[in-house]
Amino acid sequence: MRKRSVMQGECVITHRLRADAAEHAAALHPLRFLIFAVILVYSLCQRSPSFRAYAADAPAVFHTERQREILHDLASLRPPGAPEQGEWMLTVWDSDVGLADIVSLPYGSENAASRFKLLEDLYPSEKAALELDGADTRGVAALLEAADMGSCRLMPDYYPVFDNAETKQPDFQVLRLYLQALLRRAERATAAGDVRDAERCYRAALVCGRHLTQDKASSLVFVTGLVYKVRGAQGYANFLVRAGDPIKAEAVRNYATYLGHVMRAFVWKANVAMGEFDGFACLPAVIRIALEDVEPFWRKEAVIRLATLRYGVPDAAGLVVARHPGFEQAADAALARVASGDADASVRRMAVWAALAVSPANYASLEHRFSVE
Repeated sequence: MRKRSVMQGECVITHRLRADAAEHAAALHPLRFLIFAVILVYSLCQRSPSFRAYAADAPAVFHTERQREILHDLASLRPPGAPEQGEWMLTVWDSDVGLADIVSLPYGSENAASRFKLLEDLYPSEKAALELDGADTRGVAALLEAADMGSCRLMPDYYPVFDNAETKQPDFQVLRLYLQALLRRAERATAAGDVRDAERCYRAALVCGRHLTQDKASSLVFVTGLVYKVRGAQGYANFLVRAGDPIKAEAVRNYATYLGHVMRAFVWKANVAMGEFDGFACLPAVIRIALEDVEPFWRKEAVIRLATLRYGVPDAAGLVVARHPGFEQAADAALARVASGDADASVRRMAVWAALAVSPANYASLEHRFSVE
């Protein structure tokens, strides 16, 4: 199966997190999809002179008339096998639909991001405990505290704004390990007959997932929140069956099913945004996401792929295996338009960074640390 590297600055999304997300998507769809591939590059190479003017602060110099013509002509260059550009591509998925019916939601302005950041600080001293059980660690207590806080702002309150692929982001391995420990505590409480603590733990998993999906700091943060919600809902439904509450158990199962659809849609869109189609088939959809998507994090994902397609289509070894001047010019024109005209400054900065830093070689030749089958 195809291997993809996934790195973000100093953080690496691990095989287990990607496997978690792929497992939930695969359970609801006959195909296995790779969740996403976010390209991280540490050296600037093959710089595009046309973007040097944007490097200072992405001034609002709109794309040229020639670039307008290239984008207009893209329809006539539509590659074979390109995915349908349905409205799903621009849809905002509300993964909170029905959540308030099954757990109580917190109110107020206290920022739960402080507790997620605390997990990274606690992890070195609690790593050994997490490998055994971790249910009684300070990190699990921090998640329980986060579930009683009414807001979450990871970026920029605790991490820099995600405006290039070298941005330091939350450690997703740490978030995953503490989620597992939280769910083990819930299972242990269930076995001991401590219904109150078990429900508190499942609620924490769901509410912490809500925090991460509402923050929308980046696609990695969003999908981590989905994993929290999916696993929390599945565990909570099983608990309610054992507790003799079939009506509420059914409501939680329905929510878990809905989350499965959201996860599947996320995986599919990530495949489109990151070009999981042969040759240039992804290009029309990637351009549409980069120019029109309402979510800044999707536009950021798309511009990295556009930066690569300016040079052709690379294979897994970083070698360009397909060229098409019209498609390459269209990718370049779309990237220039985002860099100069996107309404979000962080998206403009991401487009500038991608234009200066991303090439076929460093898009595809990063070390393949993990594989998903």
